Amino acid sequence: MEIKVLKTFVAVATYRSFSGAARALHTVQPAVSRQISELENELGVKLFWRNTREVKLTSAGEALLIESNRLIALQQSAIEKVRRVAKGETGQLRIGYISSACSNFLPDLVRQYSVAHPNVQVSLFDLTVQGQQQAFENNDIDIALTRPILDDVEPIGLKTELIYNDELVLVLPQDHHLANVPSIALNVMRDSPFIIFKREEAVGLYEQTLSAFQAAGVTPLISSQPRSMQTLLVEVGAGLGIGIAPHCIKRLVSNTCAFVKINDVSVSIPLVAQYKHSPMSPTVSSFVTLLAEHNTEIQARMSVA
Repeated sequence: MEIKVLKTFVAVATYRSFSGAARALHTVQPAVSRQISELENELGVKLFWRNTREVKLTSAGEALLIESNRLIALQQSAIEKVRRVAKGETGQLRIGYISSACSNFLPDLVRQYSVAHPNVQVSLFDLTVQGQQQAFENNDIDIALTRPILDDVEPIGLKTELIYNDELVLVLPQDHHLANVPSIALNVMRDSPFIIFKREEAVGLYEQTLSAFQAAGVTPLISSQPRSMQTLLVEVGAGLGIGIAPHCIKRLVSNTCAFVKINDVSVSIPLVAQYKHSPMSPTVSSFVTLLAEHNTEIQARMSVA
């Protein structure tokens, strides 16, 4: 049974007239009669009792009318759902993000997205750079707000777009004698034990940090490599060493650390959006568009100055 034929059957049942159904369907009566006759032959039952003056449903016809209305409604629901998905109006959006780099702007962005797309289920995953790459491989996230793995290298199958550029700063204990100076030469701190983010969690950031030491002529004594920026802050606050990290971690809650600019080296630490673009999910496309619309605002929020 084709949906088109069932719609013809419903029209005849509704109008109790073959000619009336033909007018409603913008066709001719013989075509309606032929479809009903073929449907009755296919089912092996009579659907209508009819004479020259009236058309009535048989018991079989009444049963088919109930099922036809259900199937037609189901078809229409499926069409509407597919169209909503194609427009990015429904579905899911799974975002991997680095909390220290995104906590200042991501909540507002997701709130705006959810208001505009109330039928899209948004899920957030706080992951390191390496964790996000693994999540892409496992198809666990749709878009990542992350650090590039290495400069000028774009992971296969992923599109990369810049969100904002950060820079490295020194993280000192609040009671350090240099905690209140506007800037420090990295070379001045050459004899201090350093706390830097663990290499395996963000290879690109680790390599950029070592590049900063090299540019300053410093061979660092690395005392600790924590797996989270929050742990780095705790260790610095506890006096276990001097931290070096992106400026964005200043926005994490900490009343035991001071953040001081480095004035003898400059290393750009980009935060980028990465997502699959061939093909690109409609939900991802609409989020990327929102990111682009707020790019200038995000850069202003995350500015070091």
